[in-house]
Amino acid sequence: MVNKAMLSYRLGSQYGGSLAKVVYMSEITRRKSVWSCSEDEGESDICRDLVETAEPALRLHFVKTETKYIDKCIDFIKTELMPTCRSSNCSRVVKATGGGAHKYFDKIVSEIGCSMDRVSEIECVITGCNFLLKNINEEVFQFSKDSETHYKFRHHDDQVFPYLLVNIGSGVSIIKVLSDTEFERVGGTAMGGGTFWGLGSLLTDAKGFDELLKLATGGKSQNVDMLVKDIYGGTYEAMNLPGDLTASCFGKTVRASSDEPIDRSKLNQADIAKSLLHMISNDIAQIACLYARLYELKNIYFGGFFIRGNESTMHSISYGVSFWSKGEVTALFLRHEGYLGALGAFLKSIQEEAEMMRFTYDENFSLNASAIMNDAHSIVDFSMFELNVHTDQHSALPLLENSALYKPDTIDYLDPPSPVFNRCINVFKREINRNFRMSLMWNAAAGILLSEIVIVGFFCINYISSRRWQQIFKLRIFTLLAPSAATAFYVTLIVLICLFGDSVMSMYKYSGHHDFQHPGAKYENHMHLFRSQRNFYISGCALFFLLIINRFTKLLSSHATLVASNAALESQAKNANEIAQQYMEQVDNGPNLDKDKEELQNEINELKKEIHKLKADHSALKSQSEGLAREYDRVVEELSKQGDSTSNKKDD
Repeated sequence: MVNKAMLSYRLGSQYGGSLAKVVYMSEITRRKSVWSCSEDEGESDICRDLVETAEPALRLHFVKTETKYIDKCIDFIKTELMPTCRSSNCSRVVKATGGGAHKYFDKIVSEIGCSMDRVSEIECVITGCNFLLKNINEEVFQFSKDSETHYKFRHHDDQVFPYLLVNIGSGVSIIKVLSDTEFERVGGTAMGGGTFWGLGSLLTDAKGFDELLKLATGGKSQNVDMLVKDIYGGTYEAMNLPGDLTASCFGKTVRASSDEPIDRSKLNQADIAKSLLHMISNDIAQIACLYARLYELKNIYFGGFFIRGNESTMHSISYGVSFWSKGEVTALFLRHEGYLGALGAFLKSIQEEAEMMRFTYDENFSLNASAIMNDAHSIVDFSMFELNVHTDQHSALPLLENSALYKPDTIDYLDPPSPVFNRCINVFKREINRNFRMSLMWNAAAGILLSEIVIVGFFCINYISSRRWQQIFKLRIFTLLAPSAATAFYVTLIVLICLFGDSVMSMYKYSGHHDFQHPGAKYENHMHLFRSQRNFYISGCALFFLLIINRFTKLLSSHATLVASNAALESQAKNANEIAQQYMEQVDNGPNLDKDKEELQNEINELKKEIHKLKADHSALKSQSEGLAREYDRVVEELSKQGDSTSNKKDD
């Protein structure tokens, strides 16, 4: 918790044309682990337990905001950092620097309700820069895009003078620094961060400096810049100018009076931003290099909140300084470049406090990730910064007469080959293989658990019916896997049961009461217990979901069969219902049946009459036929008689 009463006179701020920075001190509670030691039967002290204690500590905080939000910045200082003083030594005087300290002087004094001492901006920048160079380890680094490791950090050193400081803010100030108290502003340029921000806002749609810088990172300046090879067709050997050297910034965008107007929509805004950044960075590097060579200085430190760890900016500056100085001058960058003025103002505010001069500082990396490499070529964040403040003197290896000459005893395992080295390598390989197998096994169990959760989730979707699931199960891929599905299920079941039993045994093993002789063993036991509990949950849940999935599939298949049977029964009942309905309709239509019956009876009577008539006709025809037959026989007899009589006459 911040002790606000202590902060009213431990505050420094810088108000620039673009950004406002505040450095303040807070009182925190720092937890410290110490060994609890006791004498055991006359023997030397034995430390068994690690005890955590809380003690008050101080910490420096660095914050920034855009100057256009000055009202919020003032409100933050008023409500959080400048409460009503209760201590007798609270002077309520704030040190401030920068152009905004003059521009917003009346506003800050009236709203905060304190006195504000405006200090020289150059003096504060130099004070802050010297503080970082002498107290913060690896604050300074070189950048080389062509080397394998882009960043080369330097350890802090008391021998930092002389050097040239190029403070890039809205404009640029170039300061020659010979000592803590001897420095001089030797030059500068109006083309700085404000120029890049302003022109970038006019030429692109980027909102804010960070967005503009990010836009420039993805651009290609050669698409709009005219290079040496665009003029000479390649390297200009007479002047020793490489072909990829920029000859004219934005040179490819020029047009003659007879040319058509340039369609800006066809130009890539990222290329425009990159060319603008390259133009400003290269000019700053050239001007700084000329001043360094003029005053015979070998190191140039670049500060201000313009660079912000951007690799394109640092490459342009580093390349420009190296090119124009022929490698004689080194371009150096600061990780916390933007807080030089505010830090200097803070240091001015505590300069009169005698006890503060005994403080030592180290960086708080628990919040600040600015020195941690995200990969081999980038730094995570340059804007975050906190410092731990110690009330006693801290130094590296304080008991040594000269720590710089100290060379620790080391053993080279490879020259000559040592049995110790082979034994260490064998142990390392054995542990690596064991841990790999265990990790692979439990990762597989976790993968099974996640797969089961996904499958159960699909089963719970209401929009997929059981019949659809049955159709899915009948797909070719599942049909091919069906013969081995039962085997896979039982194998997985047995494996998960074994893992579950192993985790239970491990939990029982590490959850008992142990009398640890060394505190490290206690924490190692807790680590193993945590892993056993984690494995218990993984294997148990995986086993449970496996049984659930097996039951789900069986129920879905049974339900689909029942649904199909029910559908068949419904179809049969429907057909029977239709037939019964037709029969009932026929029964309901009785008068029509009588009419049809009467008509049929009439037709039958008519047919009977016709049959009777036909029978009578048949009888008549039959009697006629019999009469004709008798007549025929009679005629034949008469003819035969006449024939006999004729033959008798001839004989006579």
